[in-house]
Amino acid sequence: MCGMLVEYRHKVQFQGEERCEGCRRNEKEMMEDLTRLVKEVNDEGIEMALTETVLDDASKERNDIMVNEVPVREILKGITIVNSCGAGSCDTGSCSTDSCSTCGTPNLDWIEEVIEDIPEHLLKMAISKMIMEHMAW
Repeated sequence: MCGMLVEYRHKVQFQGEERCEGCRRNEKEMMEDLTRLVKEVNDEGIEMALTETVLDDASKERNDIMVNEVPVREILKGITIVNSCGAGSCDTGSCSTDSCSTCGTPNLDWIEEVIEDIPEHLLKMAISKMIMEHMAW
């Protein structure tokens, strides 16, 4: 099976610990998260590479993450989010604070124009969808 490619395209907008107001991460932190996610996929025996493309400041392109040349925002358009934290999960302790902003509600809030703000579980869903499509070939 041929491998898959994740590409992070971005301008350098924030230095050090700086990030846009309300954003989850800056460009450096996004690259660190993607590196970790790609390693997790590789550890499961699926060949995936990560590349970083730094865009020129004058570029009209916005920051983006591509999986096999498909933008993550486009991949997510075809995914239905199912609430994995059902009713009563607060009482049982099964609702993970990482996946739910309030008990029973997946954290879907993000500034879609800012790819660095994407919740990690949505990024994992997009990568997983592309893996499944790739394996179907």
